[in-house]
Amino acid sequence: MISVDTNILARVISEDDEKQSKISKKFLLEHAQKGDLYISSYVILELAWLLKSKAFAKQKIIEILDKMIHLQGVDIGNRHILIAALDLYAKHNVSFADCLITMDGKLTKSAETATFDRVLCKASSLCDMPSV
Repeated sequence: MISVDTNILARVISEDDEKQSKISKKFLLEHAQKGDLYISSYVILELAWLLKSKAFAKQKIIEILDKMIHLQGVDIGNRHILIAALDLYAKHNVSFADCLITMDGKLTKSAETATFDRVLCKASSLCDMPSV
């Protein structure tokens, strides 16, 4: 099993370095066919942050993350949590990171998220606003 870092995925998506992009595409294709690739949920989170920082439109980020999460022949860490987080992100004006934190708590421990983020709480109904 080989764990993939964000920069490999970024090269494939951005194609900003022709040589590394070509190597990354070949690497991913070969290893996906072997079924020995692992992509951590943290890599998907970092990829979302990277795409947003490069001014990708939200809909494009959703499309890219959805493709990554559903790659055939690739073991995706916490896939079910990522799918739920992406669904929440697609429906509301909240960050993917906040969606992932919220859905991880809910699906792992059936927990609410303590946060001051009113938008997230309204969007997910899975939050508890701490009293001040």
